Amino acid sequence: MTAKIAGTAPSAAAPLIRNPKTPQRFRLVLWEHHLMPIVAENLATLLGVSVDFLPDSLIAARWDPRGFPARSTWAIARFRVTFEQDETTAFLFQPLAEALDWGAIGLRRPPATRSVPEPAKDGALVLSEAETNDLLAYHEVCNVVTCGVLARAWRSKLERSLVILLDDVQAATPATFPPELAAAPYVVLQAGFGYSERPVRPVKGQPPQHEKQAVWLFVLPEALAVQTLWGMPDGKEKQKTDWLLTTGLWRWAK
Repeated sequence: MTAKIAGTAPSAAAPLIRNPKTPQRFRLVLWEHHLMPIVAENLATLLGVSVDFLPDSLIAARWDPRGFPARSTWAIARFRVTFEQDETTAFLFQPLAEALDWGAIGLRRPPATRSVPEPAKDGALVLSEAETNDLLAYHEVCNVVTCGVLARAWRSKLERSLVILLDDVQAATPATFPPELAAAPYVVLQAGFGYSERPVRPVKGQPPQHEKQAVWLFVLPEALAVQTLWGMPDGKEKQKTDWLLTTGLWRWAK
């Protein structure tokens, strides 16, 4: 007997929403119970605010650029991932407003001084000095949390060689997305976080409350996803990945 997935409501900026027609067949235990809670814990330490991974927020779909509104803005971190002997390119997407917010929090800049750039008609983005500094601080967040914390935890659970190196972080719109994404099959794994700069009064019988939500999109080559998302191999990785890629729907795809 299968049950429908009871998901967590995503951030308003999340491009993926849960597919209500996909039954629960597998659990992404490695990410749900190990990797993402560790990432949230270290984000909280690094930023100095409360951060929680949102349970049941993990959903995935095949990469589709139509899922991104033309004037949406993104922080895109580019990584080189070496799994055993094979090196490939992967990305981490976050809505630019959230990424700059995290950078500003790390710099201890008050909310009233924060801003997000508006894209030009051709999709170009020009950041102010303060926004540039926020993006540089976010670069450090990505470097510490993904290349350090996430890579170590992931490698430990896989018990295989895995190295993640950050090349750069850029502000972009769909018009300026990395060209590699059009040249090979990529998958998108979306994870949600709740965070609060000020204490939020708990509600009895309710999950932790948060001031804001954020979303990370792990954009991985499909072959790498099949090999690394599920932990120790059991021969069902392709079957489980095919199922996982039906759990998400592109919210704005036409």
